[in-house]
Amino acid sequence: MHKLSIVSEQNPLDALYIPSPLVCEPIMRVWLVKEAYEAFYKLSRDMQDNGLSPVLGIRGYQCFAYQKKLYLNEAQRLIRLGEKGINAYEKAKQHTLPPGCSEHQLGVAIDVGLSKQDKPTDAQSFESTSQFRWMSQYAKEYGFILRYPKDKESVTGVSYRPWHYRYVGVGHAKKMDKLSLCLEEYYQTFYAH
Repeated sequence: MHKLSIVSEQNPLDALYIPSPLVCEPIMRVWLVKEAYEAFYKLSRDMQDNGLSPVLGIRGYQCFAYQKKLYLNEAQRLIRLGEKGINAYEKAKQHTLPPGCSEHQLGVAIDVGLSKQDKPTDAQSFESTSQFRWMSQYAKEYGFILRYPKDKESVTGVSYRPWHYRYVGVGHAKKMDKLSLCLEEYYQTFYAH
């Protein structure tokens, strides 16, 4: 498992990369690497034990082919709306990363919501929930980080996504939180030698 791997346009994953072992979350049918799934299950259960409706996994592991389909669909949607050729593909990146550039392919990233119908695209609606506030305080205790924080957009290169969490392990998550570092900063500080 690549807990600290940074996946981006500058560092894409191979089309054939598939993490192992993948397990399926039974309610939403979201696939995650086993260690991330077990941590998410405990987080969700503890959230419920604290009187909140648990967050649900909306999106987990995505293979390269599926990422390609999502990206091409978004570009085609923009073309239908009048965007011209290459601009449509560039603008599509604002909502859907090109294939191989999404950390969902690692199997340790999860988009969360409050119901099966949630679409993880409205930052303000999820950000205003008690579940978001709870996760902001406790996700690190389960090894999760808010992957694309609002104040780190210039570092991550990805817009703020309060629904997108990344499993990095408890030790790393707590250290990132304590030092107020996003994954890129943390990796550069401690591992890029």
